[in-house]
Amino acid sequence: MTHRSAARTTSPEGPRDDDAARSPGRARPSEVSAHRGSNSGCEQDGATAASSSSAPDAGVPAETGGSLVWHTGWLRRAGAVAASATCFTAIVVALVYALDARWVDTAVLMLAGLGQVIAFLWFRAPWPRAVCSLVLLTAAVSAAQQLYNRIWWWDILIHFLAVHALVWMLWNRVLRGSAQLRDRMRDARREPYLLCALAGLSLATVWEIMELLGFLFVTPEIHIPPLDTLLDVTVGVLGAAMVGRHREPR
Repeated sequence: MTHRSAARTTSPEGPRDDDAARSPGRARPSEVSAHRGSNSGCEQDGATAASSSSAPDAGVPAETGGSLVWHTGWLRRAGAVAASATCFTAIVVALVYALDARWVDTAVLMLAGLGQVIAFLWFRAPWPRAVCSLVLLTAAVSAAQQLYNRIWWWDILIHFLAVHALVWMLWNRVLRGSAQLRDRMRDARREPYLLCALAGLSLATVWEIMELLGFLFVTPEIHIPPLDTLLDVTVGVLGAAMVGRHREPR
């Protein structure tokens, strides 16, 4: 009895060593923490390896996005060049009519070409240039091909669009040249529409006078009945008034 108690007193860790020997699956707390530390290091190495392996894949969308931006910019520049090139189409078509010795139609196309060149000079944005140029080209070709006599409503539509385009060109030039007027028109409600309508009335009247002179001195095929003239002037004024919604130069 005395020997056993002394053994336990002199070696208090003896039973613990015996328990560890008897239970080999039970690890000490220090060993568990060391094992966990080694596992966390492995997990960090695995995460680093995964991120490094996915790094090339992450670069692919950036390269693809850059390529798309480059292609989009190239397409925009090409579209702007093509839109501005429409400002010289009437001159090219006039040469085609000149080869066929259709001199009256050639003169009409050259007049439309002059309007296209003015659109090229008075606009800075390519798409307004293209819109006005195509409208003027359509009006001139329609006269050369006698579409006004074949389609009864075509003359009304072209007067609306053509006067709108001409007044837009003039209005854009005025806004670009006068900062004071531009600031005043930006906050105005009715004044821009009224000014554009008056400009359209002037242009539509000049248009009808030119048609009358053409009927008297060039060809009697030009259609100038009084009712048609009144209707053309009316739709021209309406088309011009729509320009008043543009408050900034293009």
